[in-house]
Amino acid sequence: TILDDGSARNEQTNLAWKYGAELGIYMFLGYAFQAIGLQTTTASRSGFLLYLNVKLVPFFSFFLFGKTIQQSTWISALVAFAGTALLAFDNASGGTG
Repeated sequence: TILDDGSARNEQTNLAWKYGAELGIYMFLGYAFQAIGLQTTTASRSGFLLYLNVKLVPFFSFFLFGKTIQQSTWISALVAFAGTALLAFDNASGGTG
């Protein structure tokens, strides 16, 4: 019926706002903590930590959810991690400047 369709659409809209607000809070916290962290570390180290989450997805999938990860994915994640570390810590002895 028409009433049911409107009700379902209204519920979907409410859920979209709810989840959107939750994701917005997480996004704000991420940016805020990164800005605070930049006061005590270099931009390259901050970038390393920021992009570390991309490399950790296969590990979380395996250890938290028990998903089977292909060997090529493991190798790719390790190589990407090593490459990011090399770029981020190229001038590790430098200060916060």
